[in-house]
Amino acid sequence: MKISSILNLLPDSFESMERFQFNLENEIYEEGMLDAYEVLAKFRLFEKLIKDLTKSPRFKEAVSSELSEGENDFGLFTIKESSRDSFDFSKDSNFKVFKENEEKAKVKLKEYTDFLKRVPEEGLVDEETGEFFEKPPLAKSSKVITVTWKKPKQIKDYKENNHLDNIFNK
Repeated sequence: MKISSILNLLPDSFESMERFQFNLENEIYEEGMLDAYEVLAKFRLFEKLIKDLTKSPRFKEAVSSELSEGENDFGLFTIKESSRDSFDFSKDSNFKVFKENEEKAKVKLKEYTDFLKRVPEEGLVDEETGEFFEKPPLAKSSKVITVTWKKPKQIKDYKENNHLDNIFNK
């Protein structure tokens, strides 16, 4: 199967994206045709593909050559080519000092927030300064699902022992 055939199956409007999501969720939750972890893994791979492809100089050049000058309207979205300037301030002594101070401030802020997290329920008094530290508000907790990519050697070892394609091609 050609890649273009697969791309033509993907949503191409907000309405078709909503239908796609509805049908996908239905196949996961209601019909049990898909495993949620499998969908997540494939989508994470697709996110990486998009990120890598859009950073590719060859792909950027291909898109650029297809665009006319100015903004290009494709109905649901527009594509506009522009440039971004970046500056190298590394030789400026003031810039170096500000960057060093910024890094030191980040470290101090991290240390301070870690300290506040450890303040007991009844609060804490700094014996040297007399400053009172209240227990910070309760932390808000939410479930996070993380997909961590294995290193190439781990993937090679896994493929040799388990054949990775079996996971996705049942």
